Amino acid sequence: MESLDLLDEDGNKTGVKKPKDEVHREGLPHRNVHVWIVNGKGEILLQKRAAKLSFAFHWDASAAGHISAGSKPMTTAVKETFEELGLQLKEKELEFLFTVKQLHKSGANFIENEFVEGLIYLSTVVFFGHVIYGDGFG
Repeated sequence: MESLDLLDEDGNKTGVKKPKDEVHREGLPHRNVHVWIVNGKGEILLQKRAAKLSFAFHWDASAAGHISAGSKPMTTAVKETFEELGLQLKEKELEFLFTVKQLHKSGANFIENEFVEGLIYLSTVVFFGHVIYGDGFG
């Protein structure tokens, strides 16, 4: 089971790690990363979420994921983008945009209490519907 670093209410690591399911059950603050892929036309590549516990079948960031205990946002962003989209980015190609605190309760035993690190990747690819054409993905 994946463990997450716990954070204080200001987003600083507390030095405590807990399993992801426990973190969500108790609504403990943790970190997540969102990658926004934007092309030269200003189009943003979105992804439709799977049947998950939170925001099932909603449109979401290009790629996203929890930052495992001990991991860095950029490393997680590269890993999640490859896992979800098959795109091999390099950390140096990502730019930090923002950190935002998000609190969302979904059902009786799932509370998403996270600090989201927003990152952007500028692409030369043209997006057509659900298909990506072009080159320039690292």
